[in-house]
Amino acid sequence: MTELNPDLEKLQAILIGTIVKLNDQIGSAPDELTVDALTTEIAEVGHRITILGNVLFSAATKNTADAVAEITAVQNNVQLAIRQIESVTDTVNAITPLLELVDQAIDAAKLFVA
Repeated sequence: MTELNPDLEKLQAILIGTIVKLNDQIGSAPDELTVDALTTEIAEVGHRITILGNVLFSAATKNTADAVAEITAVQNNVQLAIRQIESVTDTVNAITPLLELVDQAIDAAKLFVA
């Protein structure tokens, strides 16, 4: 396959946007623990972007399309939660569900790498 999977390309854009939003919160974080949590989550999301880069050329399937649709549906809630982060717990709780869905999408795509 020589074309990018459009669903995974969209997922990559979502993750890059998530890193931008997390990074934007560092300057207004209430304490050092929250900054540490934000940078840890940035690393976690960045790791998914790296893995996603390895499967961007996988075949488009219903599984990956469904996974990305689910991620897109929760994306706005995640972005809002990031903007309202007040603590370490908030930071982790905002990102964890998104990363779980991203991992499922990546796992589905791994099965169809050309």
